[in-house]
Amino acid sequence: MLIELGRIVSRKKILVICHDLNIYTRISNIIKKKHLKIEIYPYAPPRKEFGHEIVVIVEARVDKKLVINHTATLYTFLSTETSFLLDLTAALKKSFIRKVDVGIDPGLNNIGIAVVADGILVIGETLTSIYEVLSILEEIAAYIPLVSRIMLKIGNGENYRILLNELLRVGEKNSGRFSIEVVDEAQARKCILSIKSLRDRNVIDALKILACKGYRRVL
Repeated sequence: MLIELGRIVSRKKILVICHDLNIYTRISNIIKKKHLKIEIYPYAPPRKEFGHEIVVIVEARVDKKLVINHTATLYTFLSTETSFLLDLTAALKKSFIRKVDVGIDPGLNNIGIAVVADGILVIGETLTSIYEVLSILEEIAAYIPLVSRIMLKIGNGENYRILLNELLRVGEKNSGRFSIEVVDEAQARKCILSIKSLRDRNVIDALKILACKGYRRVL
């Protein structure tokens, strides 16, 4: 069953510790933008204050490490918004991401995108340019540790051929990890989603495309 990242976060006690004021500011902005219920510090609070299920420690640069005991603690670094959301998902799952599925609803002015990491909806947005879509995909491809399987599904609506050509370029640069399918949007509209709280029509359509079997695999 698909579940939104924000819903999982709202049920957990999560602490993010930043060892740099710039990182603190950047992550604070991500948390506000995504409406995530997370406690964040620009320094390490006294250990006695830890009463959290999940702790994410963000440093300038560090080898990523996920330590599981009574608390799941992820040691990481910040590169992009997408990488932080994937890190947060990994900490919640208590294991690094193995598979990412991306549904794309193409359009002339609005492009719906849904990014699902190991069954969790991490990103659901309406974007206005192909370059924003490609930026998210390239950030997923560059995420450390590398995601072994990345599946892209794109609807055959307006503007899809232009976008598909760009997706192929990204996929071919990451050969062996990417697969791309084209989905019939008429069939996708018939899909029923398990998430009822979504209001963005473009994201809903992107998720329906993701849930529908592709009629043509291109990579």
